[in-house]
Amino acid sequence: MNFNSRRVNIIRIMLIFLLVGLFGRLFYLQNKYNPKAVNTSFKNNTQQDSISQTKYLLLDENGKDLLNYNKRYVVVIDVMSFKLNSAENNLKNLLAFNFIMKSEKSDFSFKDLLSKNGKVYFSVSEENYNKIQQLKGMKGMYMFIFDEVNKSEAWKIETMLISPYKNNTQDKSDKKELKDSGTLEKTIFDYTNNNVTPNVMYRIQNDSTYQLQGYNIPNSNINVKLTLNKDWQDTIRNILKNEKYKSFQNVGVVIIEADSGKVRALVQKDETQPNIALGVTNYCFDPGSTFKIIAEAAAIEENFDEKELFYCNGQYCSHAHGYVNIHDAFKLSCNEVFRKIGIELGYDKLIGLAKKQGLFTKNLGLQDESPGVLPEEDNNIVNIAIGQTFLVSPLQMSAVVATVLNNGGYIKPYIIDEFVDNSGKIIKKFSSNETQVIKSSTAAKIKEDMREVVLDGTGTNGKIEGIETGGKTGTAEAPQNNKENYHGWFAGYFNMNGKYYSLVVFVPNMREFDSEQGKSGNTAAAPIFKDIVVNLLKTN
Repeated sequence: MNFNSRRVNIIRIMLIFLLVGLFGRLFYLQNKYNPKAVNTSFKNNTQQDSISQTKYLLLDENGKDLLNYNKRYVVVIDVMSFKLNSAENNLKNLLAFNFIMKSEKSDFSFKDLLSKNGKVYFSVSEENYNKIQQLKGMKGMYMFIFDEVNKSEAWKIETMLISPYKNNTQDKSDKKELKDSGTLEKTIFDYTNNNVTPNVMYRIQNDSTYQLQGYNIPNSNINVKLTLNKDWQDTIRNILKNEKYKSFQNVGVVIIEADSGKVRALVQKDETQPNIALGVTNYCFDPGSTFKIIAEAAAIEENFDEKELFYCNGQYCSHAHGYVNIHDAFKLSCNEVFRKIGIELGYDKLIGLAKKQGLFTKNLGLQDESPGVLPEEDNNIVNIAIGQTFLVSPLQMSAVVATVLNNGGYIKPYIIDEFVDNSGKIIKKFSSNETQVIKSSTAAKIKEDMREVVLDGTGTNGKIEGIETGGKTGTAEAPQNNKENYHGWFAGYFNMNGKYYSLVVFVPNMREFDSEQGKSGNTAAAPIFKDIVVNLLKTN
């Protein structure tokens, strides 16, 4: 007998001793912990376990599930019944189960398991879940997959809407704010509170094995169908993760369908942080020159002479623009001219039109959404006219752009399309009324001026060959710790398949952003706008 043959025999003998030892150990444990008769209450008993963390689905406009779940693979051991697995007849499965569980948990032991009472739940990997499924005839064991929502991204709009509780508190027993009327969360809670959490049902058989009976997901359960488009949400999130935008700690994006007010996308780059698109927890910003959309509209509505020339000597701009009319001033984002317009308009007319388009109020009605900060009447009107000394959210500015696209009709944005049950029956349908806030002729002029901004103005990075786009740039000063800092805006629009959409991109805190053309809405936000539109066109 050669050396290799002797080594093989030695290994065989060791394996035999190991199996005999394990067999003996199992026999000992069964005799120690196993009762002589199984309690009859375990027989013909149905076990139900929840298979989802949520009581309702969150659907997009096309009925797609908006949530990305963490799948938790669960193995349940009914200890009393599991003890009936015979080491004589089920040794192979017991050995395999022991091996699999030790790969999951190194300190797993049958002794610890069999010393417990009731049911013991184990979370395992998908691979091991599938392996355990192949162990046929195991007594006292069943399995299911649990859908768990990743709530680490607490300020993602989908996460905010899947729970009717406040996102910024860990105390889920505190329902004080939940029961306040008028919030979007309260509406969701009222419609879904009586839902039955989806569960799986297993029945224990006479031989102590568990048999799947089915799933309990009542047709009467009510789900929330949003106006969002999941494909658009996913596309935008992937764009914001692009390496070329790594210097931006956060970016907020909002898209509104202009003729309906439906919010089609609401995303930010870092969704673990307070949602800047909604201005949650009063996290709003100066709109900068994007507010000139409202200022120009107010001026035209007040019958300003659109051919009148104003002189810009560069005192309040990066350089002198010379003699320009109101349309040229918009295209060039001339602060000097709009300061003069602000003086002539006055506070009431300027802020009055802003309020009519949803500024300084909650647009969606979320409990953590901010209404913004209204400027005081004694603030310098020249600063208000160029978007300084007050705060708004990207969602609000997207609605302003949508008003221009909708021929001067303001439609309050909304995000819940309908409540629908599991059978497809519509329980409640939502819509938003339209209010004419500026003349259609005024809206047409603003829209054309926004087009000129991307063709030959301050927002050329938002130009896309062959696609109708327009916009208004904004750069707001935001000093931080006595250091120079800026926020960048691009409040734009695009036409896709004959339908207009407003698209606002907001980049806060551009201090670390480095560009040869400087820190501005055109250098920071407009390229993201362009990337989003180009990629959305590919998906349609």
